Amino acid sequence: PFPGVRLLAGHTLALAHLLRGNRGRAGNLLRGLLPLLAPPSLASFLVLGALALDPPEVRLLLEGAQVFLPREGWPWGFYLLARGLGEGDEACLLAAHGLLREDGALYALLAESRLKALGVEVEAPLAPGLAPGLRPEARAFLLGQAEAPLLRLLGEGPLPSLGPRGTEALALLLAHKEGLSGEALAEALYGEPNLGALKALLHRLRGKGLRVSCAPYRLETPPPSDLSAFLKALSQGDLEGALALYRGPLLPWSQAPGVEELRLELEEALRQAVLASGRLDLLLTLAERLGEDLELWEALLERLPPEDPRLPIAQARVARLRREYGV
Repeated sequence: PFPGVRLLAGHTLALAHLLRGNRGRAGNLLRGLLPLLAPPSLASFLVLGALALDPPEVRLLLEGAQVFLPREGWPWGFYLLARGLGEGDEACLLAAHGLLREDGALYALLAESRLKALGVEVEAPLAPGLAPGLRPEARAFLLGQAEAPLLRLLGEGPLPSLGPRGTEALALLLAHKEGLSGEALAEALYGEPNLGALKALLHRLRGKGLRVSCAPYRLETPPPSDLSAFLKALSQGDLEGALALYRGPLLPWSQAPGVEELRLELEEALRQAVLASGRLDLLLTLAERLGEDLELWEALLERLPPEDPRLPIAQARVARLRREYGV
């Protein structure tokens, strides 16, 4: 199809994926569309990009938008909203809300909900008038869940309310329920015992409502998260539950030493548990999720019966990976 038709269809489908909670599918679709974007269509994809793409990709998209977009009206409103969503920037979200409330009310509603999550109220909020007319999935997407949401840390970007460093600290504290010393937490976050930066960060987290005690630093009332649920399922041998929660690596964008180490530990623990189980359904699910793990595909290949229609797929994947790895 013509590029414009493909972009329109792709935009609609990516939005549908996000409404259903399928961030990974939306991101993969958007990555295929990025080479087709021209300056006139760039603004329309900024918000979807901020919600579905990884932080480095979002930064590149925003850098391009800064060059080509007029700094007024709804196109600049989309830029400010995308930046506010990605960075948890209150000023950007407030400015976006003002620019979009007339020509992009639903997007202004999204800015409004994120500001509310940050504890910032807006003048003349749109939610009371618009929310009752929304479908349930759109209401959840734009306004968040009515109940306390499950914090998503596996395969996700930074939490807008905490920012990147705050999200990293939360993940480390959730994974170490017994707590961490100041030196250990600072090393895990910064790669050095920067206690001044750590204390400033923890002060900000406490201001966001997280109750963090001292000596050692630990969460007094840990918020519900996919990370905690994953660790609990794995410790109880509930591999189906663990796999359902493991939508991707822990904070894949993070370069904090402690997060990188924990990310590898979580994936390896899940791999070994699934390999030890020998169950076809679990092996297939994890092999497809990790994609390029030769050991998982070989284990799957050994267990697939000759009549299984998935056998040729596993054979092809194993052959390709063996060639690439020189095995």
